[in-house]
Amino acid sequence: MAHDHVKVVPTKPEDIDSVFGIDEATSWLQEHNIPAVWKPGGFSRQALLDQILQGEAHIGLVDEKPVGTLTLQWADPIFWGERQPDAGYVHKLAVKPAYAGRISELR
Repeated sequence: MAHDHVKVVPTKPEDIDSVFGIDEATSWLQEHNIPAVWKPGGFSRQALLDQILQGEAHIGLVDEKPVGTLTLQWADPIFWGERQPDAGYVHKLAVKPAYAGRISELR
């Protein structure tokens, strides 16, 4: 299967359903008995919209089709407390199972 390219772009509010479609990754984890804090349907729509509006949510596209998502934050006081702005924090990293482990062949 040939693909044109992979790109990761900031998510727009109109992409919210596409991001929620990547939730199939959480089902895959459960089906394979892989321990995870993620559960299917476990993400808040409003929280994701807030992250989209703050420019933190990103979507991975292959041939303009959504295949992955991640949230990139420059501060994370909930998990790391107040810290100097010297790091980025990746959350909600997910890839549709059909694309997992295939980035090198998609370039």
